[in-house]
Amino acid sequence: MMKQNMKSKFVHCFLGVATVVIVGCQTTPETSTESSATAAPTAPVSSAPSGPIVRMTPERAHLLGREISEILVAKEKLLDSDKVSLFVNRVGQYVAAHLDTGPKNMKCVGGGEKVMPVNGFRFAVVHSSEKETIAMPGGFIFITDALLADLKSEDQLAGIFAHEATNVVCQHGMGRMQKIADSVAREKQAAAYERIWKSTLPMRFKKVADRGAIMAMFRAGYFPQDYIEFIEAFGDKESADRVGFMKKDYVKMQEKGVVDTKKSRAARFADFKRMAGV
Repeated sequence: MMKQNMKSKFVHCFLGVATVVIVGCQTTPETSTESSATAAPTAPVSSAPSGPIVRMTPERAHLLGREISEILVAKEKLLDSDKVSLFVNRVGQYVAAHLDTGPKNMKCVGGGEKVMPVNGFRFAVVHSSEKETIAMPGGFIFITDALLADLKSEDQLAGIFAHEATNVVCQHGMGRMQKIADSVAREKQAAAYERIWKSTLPMRFKKVADRGAIMAMFRAGYFPQDYIEFIEAFGDKESADRVGFMKKDYVKMQEKGVVDTKKSRAARFADFKRMAGV
């Protein structure tokens, strides 16, 4: 019964909300009046080896991502709030609509072609004591309520979602999931998938996703420095390396003109966190 209910909630969150958030995507982050309820972004939780990237067709990625997401949702309870789901999807869809999907600027590791989700992105919040984000093939992206509790602005949430969306578009670590689907016995797949989504990506993938994140934020009108400071707060050598990499791009953005607009979204983000219970 529990498993059946969780699958029902999965369909509602990822399919039902999807038809609504298109309107939200057309609203700029500065002027939207949506008042809904929803630290440091942990490393993307899907992982990849150091070898060549195995790429999937968009159709295969969607089917595989949905299958693995159902496994995750059966294990980690989805946050039961339509308003929270709507908010995270509006933020996620809006910033994802500003991703660099062309051949220039933000390049995937190895210069591979960018693959957009055939049915678009889906964003959801799951209950967990671990501070993490999870990107699945086909554009299914999760954030834990423990990580949400650490976020100080909508801009940080947008940056995290743009980071994970870039991982999806570049299929960072997704080939390992396909390999499990193709070669691991069905009864052992759930445990194998979980090991991947709880592991971390190589540094070169993180840097690409960071670049994709701040570029999408800049284009969408979010404040990239908020995401940079969020990563910097980790305080370790790897984070310092990532921040140094992003600041090279951020200097160019500042020359074009960057305005700190996050205060205009502070009230609605505070409402979101209260409704999310974090």
